[in-house]
Amino acid sequence: MAGGSLPVVPMLPDGFLQAIATMKPVESPNTQKRIFALANEGSAYLIYNDNSSSVDIDLTKYISNFSVKWIETRSGKMVGEATIIKGGGIVKVDAPKQGNVVLWVTKI
Repeated sequence: MAGGSLPVVPMLPDGFLQAIATMKPVESPNTQKRIFALANEGSAYLIYNDNSSSVDIDLTKYISNFSVKWIETRSGKMVGEATIIKGGGIVKVDAPKQGNVVLWVTKI
């Protein structure tokens, strides 16, 4: 029998895996920081900031409301409550805590 292992995948928010499956790398307006972003531009964004501070999201072309959720990278659990932001410009979102978290933004 061949050996193998399965990773422990934490429970993630509903729709998360479906959303990231089709995302592509995008540039972030935060050029001075180490920020890595995937997106289906205009509908969903996943942004990792390795210094856990604020993140700027360029929603200039998208005048819609977006849901903002922070997810802890180690546990997959949401940090705090989801909030709503409005597109139409570059939106600054502050991290809710220090540590490894990713920002998940989805169009409402």
